[in-house]
Amino acid sequence: MIVRPEAWIIEPDAEGDGLLKAWAGHGSTEFPLPIETHGVFIENAAFPCEKDFELFLECVKTPDVYRDEEAFRAAHKHFSMASESVIPIGLLSPPYDARVLLNGVVTEIYDAPVEYGFGEKDTLFSFSCLGNEYDAVYYADAGKITLKEGNIVSCVYRLHGVLRESS
Repeated sequence: MIVRPEAWIIEPDAEGDGLLKAWAGHGSTEFPLPIETHGVFIENAAFPCEKDFELFLECVKTPDVYRDEEAFRAAHKHFSMASESVIPIGLLSPPYDARVLLNGVVTEIYDAPVEYGFGEKDTLFSFSCLGNEYDAVYYADAGKITLKEGNIVSCVYRLHGVLRESS
């Protein structure tokens, strides 16, 4: 995903692990993202240049899963939240971290998580949010969830990022 790094919240250590505030978006929609970086150094994320990051999300808690947008709206009728939305909660107040609340539409569920280095019972999925596509994992030791393509998923994630080779 193309992001525009804005500032180091926590400068990277000797291994390139840090916390970066970056802007992402699609078209005219831009939003801040806190990215826990891995193998990214200050000189690799020069400001204000756009960079291509491989982003991966880890569920912090059990996702809320809704059959479709209608079910999502019915569950949230007392407050306004879009079925595709981003809230960078890790940037809202100290201590800052890489947590983000994302709502989106499930586009794919991966059948063989072991092939990607995860446990056999972990749930790997992709979802669409505001024109961007994200890959995420929900670890089986946190419980059981059932996802289908087209479901709306709402969850707090930890956002990890590494620069793609071409950056």
